[in-house]
Amino acid sequence: MLFFIFKGVAAEISKAKQAGWIVEIAKPAQEAAGKEVAPPPEKVVDSQIPGIDILELEDAVKVLWKEQIFTSSGMSCTGPVILVAGEDRDKALEILKSNGYL
Repeated sequence: MLFFIFKGVAAEISKAKQAGWIVEIAKPAQEAAGKEVAPPPEKVVDSQIPGIDILELEDAVKVLWKEQIFTSSGMSCTGPVILVAGEDRDKALEILKSNGYL
């Protein structure tokens, strides 16, 4: 059954291209990122950033790691949070907003 779905999708994409449409297929975040991001040196995390979608939480953490901000993910009583050091909170908020996580 799944084969027929993909075959149908491929046919529709082909028709769209023939009609002159530009068709881009999104790759999963891990494929787009290429290699695994290593965390920066650990810090004491004493501040929370709420409002991140649970499905994007780990990707948001890795975006901050790329900027050399140590962070970890967590769960509060109201939902998922990103944990950061107090001195890094403002910069982390700015990065998360500019990358569409907030």
